[in-house]
Amino acid sequence: MKKLDKKLVATTALAGTMMVGAQAVHADTVSDTTTPVSTSETTTTQKAPATDVTTAKQDVKDAQGEVNQAQTEADKTQAAQDQAQKTTDQAQKDVDQAQAKTDAAQKAKDEATPEKIAETEKAVNDQKDAVAEAEKTQGDKQTTLDQKNQTVDQAKNDVNGAQDQVDQAQADVNTADQAVKDAQAVVDGTHADEIRQNAKDTTDQVVKDKQAVQDALSTNAKAQQDMLNAKDAQASAQETADTKQVAADKTQATLDQANKDVKDAQGKVGAINDKLNSINHITLPNNYRKRFSSSDKMEDAYAMNQFKHRKADQAVKVDPYHLTTEQQKELTLWITDLLNPLHDQLGFNRFTVTADSLNFAKVVADNSWDKYDHDEAAIKKGEASVGGTAYSGEALGALGVGSYTFNPSQKEFTLDEIKEAIWNNMMMMLFDDGHSNWGHAALLTGIAKRDFAGDQAPSNFGFAIDQYSGLHFENYSPMNDDHSEVFTSPNGEDALRQELATATQDLTAKQRVANDAKTANDQAQSELQAAKTALNTATQDLATKQATANKTQQALSDASDKLAKDQEAAQKAQALLDQLNQDLPTKLANLQKAKDNLATKQTVLTEAQNNLAAKQEVLKQAQAEAAQASADLASAKQAVSDAKQKLTDLQTKLANLQNADANLDQAKAELAQAQKDLEVAEANLATAQTANGQAQAVLQDKQAKLKAAQDNLDKLKDQEAIEQALKEAEQKAKEAQQKQAEKNTYYQVAGKVFNAKGELVNGVTVKDGHVYNQKGELIGTVAKEVATRTAQQAINKQIPQLSDDSNNMSTTGAVLVALGGVLGMFGLTTKRRRN
Repeated sequence: MKKLDKKLVATTALAGTMMVGAQAVHADTVSDTTTPVSTSETTTTQKAPATDVTTAKQDVKDAQGEVNQAQTEADKTQAAQDQAQKTTDQAQKDVDQAQAKTDAAQKAKDEATPEKIAETEKAVNDQKDAVAEAEKTQGDKQTTLDQKNQTVDQAKNDVNGAQDQVDQAQADVNTADQAVKDAQAVVDGTHADEIRQNAKDTTDQVVKDKQAVQDALSTNAKAQQDMLNAKDAQASAQETADTKQVAADKTQATLDQANKDVKDAQGKVGAINDKLNSINHITLPNNYRKRFSSSDKMEDAYAMNQFKHRKADQAVKVDPYHLTTEQQKELTLWITDLLNPLHDQLGFNRFTVTADSLNFAKVVADNSWDKYDHDEAAIKKGEASVGGTAYSGEALGALGVGSYTFNPSQKEFTLDEIKEAIWNNMMMMLFDDGHSNWGHAALLTGIAKRDFAGDQAPSNFGFAIDQYSGLHFENYSPMNDDHSEVFTSPNGEDALRQELATATQDLTAKQRVANDAKTANDQAQSELQAAKTALNTATQDLATKQATANKTQQALSDASDKLAKDQEAAQKAQALLDQLNQDLPTKLANLQKAKDNLATKQTVLTEAQNNLAAKQEVLKQAQAEAAQASADLASAKQAVSDAKQKLTDLQTKLANLQNADANLDQAKAELAQAQKDLEVAEANLATAQTANGQAQAVLQDKQAKLKAAQDNLDKLKDQEAIEQALKEAEQKAKEAQQKQAEKNTYYQVAGKVFNAKGELVNGVTVKDGHVYNQKGELIGTVAKEVATRTAQQAINKQIPQLSDDSNNMSTTGAVLVALGGVLGMFGLTTKRRRN
């Protein structure tokens, strides 16, 4: 049988050409952050106005509640619109800035010729020389200014010295002038009593001053001793604080180191956990091998196998087309860590990774030329590199399988991205390989090697990536024994778990040490704080005692100065008294001597004043020169700043020219993103404006309904007030009418009603002794007796006229009987009897 008859050549379908990569994601769909207002709120059936105040009040309350709710919603949509407007304004600014940046980048790109770059490089070098020259000039100007300032300082000292001389000369003149006045007074004999009294007073004052000095000496001695004691106490407190500080620093350093050790241990535990949590496992679904009889995709297998990303791998950059030996080995061992447990589960030999197997895969990948199929020539070269094979099989995949962002021109990916691409390929090979009669799955699970080479044959494995982004999974049994180095996974799960246990124990121990260190440090810091408090108290006490000692020292100095001054005054007073007791020629001589001394002092004063004026002129000139030197230095500094700015601009320009292509690409990308963000912002703004417009419309509708309800309530209240006023008026009128009616007297005779004058009243009704008109209004009361004779006579005259028929005797008789009763009621019969 030919060698090729023992080969399994399997290929995986290239499901895609993109590989997952980490990219920044920007919003490219409109995010509706506002709540649209239901238009049904603006089309509700108009409610009929209430016809009573109670219902109207409830209508107003309900309308106010709806207005409040609408106002809340309107405020919310207005705020959303305002925020959307701000976002849109900022997005527009970003677009404008990105456009300006792109324009500048395009301009730089247009200018980025080799000649322009060389010209700019020369300008940068020339400007560096200009900066150096400007800095040298600045240094010279600084030196000049320093010299001028020294001259000014010297001139100021000279002026101060000359001023002191003038002040002293003026004091001497004043003293000499007073001496002349005193000598003249002695010659004239004036103020003799005053001179004698002054001599006595100054002598007495000297005695008092000496006692004050003695008292000040005693007070100062005590204050100075108190200050020295406080200084000793402060020094002792400082020594204690220093000792405690050293101890606290030591415990703090110990704690810091312990915390660092804990942090390092935590990092180690975290890193191991990250490795463990990111260890990928492949789980085979139930009846895996039996399902090879079907070409259906094993959907359940995809659900139970999800790729786990690893942070550490995400930080490692890899060029998949130029893998280093270590990177190839790491990927190969990672693959075998995934597949060998499947071999154990299915009962097949594990894959072995050796130096030869890695080289085998690399030779095949390096010599492959066909993007989409196995390269038999390359495979033969791989077999030859290991001295021949009894069996070899290849599963061929591609970086982009299972990804939608793979860029074939991209030259660098993270290690995590490479592993995810390999994972996606293996998922397809293991669980969606029916179209290839499960050939890839057979190779990866060890079935193919067993079927072609038997259980006893070694099963070597290697992995590599070719220049066309093809993934080569190479499995073979060497013709001869493989004596090359055998590699095992350094990140085996069992080893990692043991390492985690050890690291966790170490972390616990270090945490215990850190806790002990914290306790010790807390104690040391507490003692240090107490020592600092004591030191602060001692320092404050020393400051108080020092201030007191300074005051008593000053008081002693003041007392001593006063004694010296008063002693001098006493000596002068005594000398003046002695002169008073001399003869006239001596007095005259003393007067002339005093005048000569005054003239001399005045001459000295004039010379001192002239010298002062000259020194002031020198100072003025020195200050002017210093001011000019300062201005020159400022100009030099500005020149340096301008030169440096120009250099920076040139360097920026050079960098832009040198990186024009990349800068332009970046600027265009930023502009495109900014424009997309602006579109999103504008769409969101439009949505917000629509929602806000609806909310404002609802609010206006609710406010109109509230106003209508309030107007109706006000109207009903007015009506109710009017009705109430009418009722009150009617009641008052009724009461007034009743009072008036009670004053109106009526008489009822023979079923007829007469008023107080005896006049017949028609159209009235009598009930319960009250008389009512046709409207039912009370107009009077029926009296039991006729009050006046005039009324009685009027009634008597009308009685015959009340008969319906004068010939009707029965009626007349009845009337007469009634009249007799009435007359009897009014007492008329009695009157007749009396008459």
